[in-house]
Amino acid sequence: MPARDLDGIKARFAEQFGAGGRIHVVRAPGRVNLIGEHTDYNDGFVFPMAIEPEVLIVCRQRDDGIIRLATTLFPNQQAEFSVQKRILPGEPKWANYSKGAAAELMGAGVPLCGMDALITNTLPPGGGLSSSAAIEVGTAVALLMLGGLEMDLARLALICQKAEHEFANVPCGIMDQTIVAGGREGHAMLLDCRDNSKQYIPIDGREVRVVVVNSLVKHELSGGEYAQRRQQCEAGVKQLAQSIAGIRNLRDVTIDQVAAAEGEMESVVFRRCRHVVGENARTTEAAKLLANRQYDAFGKLMMQSHES
Repeated sequence: MPARDLDGIKARFAEQFGAGGRIHVVRAPGRVNLIGEHTDYNDGFVFPMAIEPEVLIVCRQRDDGIIRLATTLFPNQQAEFSVQKRILPGEPKWANYSKGAAAELMGAGVPLCGMDALITNTLPPGGGLSSSAAIEVGTAVALLMLGGLEMDLARLALICQKAEHEFANVPCGIMDQTIVAGGREGHAMLLDCRDNSKQYIPIDGREVRVVVVNSLVKHELSGGEYAQRRQQCEAGVKQLAQSIAGIRNLRDVTIDQVAAAEGEMESVVFRRCRHVVGENARTTEAAKLLANRQYDAFGKLMMQSHES
């Protein structure tokens, strides 16, 4: 980011919280998922990449255990809570993502200091680019940094995932927090959501560009449809487990096994299962195609994913 832009953000921080002290800036990128939809909470594979739009946490340490938050999205609002007391979700709702990150760090035994923090971003909220995960990860990294601490990225992602579960009531998988915490410039990440293993696939910017278009359609994961789809997948697993021994999730099922069970489950549950199992196969194949620069074939798999 150009120095003049950082100077402007720091000036806004001073307007909110006063001048002085050592100011830090933490960046957390947004993400787009190239392929692998509704697979992460089914122990499957996803293929996201970090993008340029971002969340910035401008922060300064406090010595009284108080955390004060402000955001450029709602300039007239502030949230305040203490790391010396139990942290609970509440109003304003935008602060719950940061509250959750702090609460789950404390729950994991991490000692926290107080903090003033201004949240600013170029990620459109509700745009499907993981602005919530970026706030969670950015807040957690800021708190760790101010305390002179570091954390393994996989553990950090799991803590921030739990924050979204508990403080935003969204039963999300691990993809968003993992790519925000561990994205690598010029690469997509093939993530195995069962064991959290990662494979970074380079994207040659001289040959291909990934264009992300803001449709201006808003969504809210806590609205209920996301949780409903997760419940439908779980219902499918329960049904399939009656005839297939040892399955834990849709990750353990083949497309032939799903097809054989079509008449035994509700139509919508069958379609959810068929999508997830087929999507896992498309995602791992897509990573191979991108690694081999087979862009047309990769694009066809993306279209099949959308149609599914």
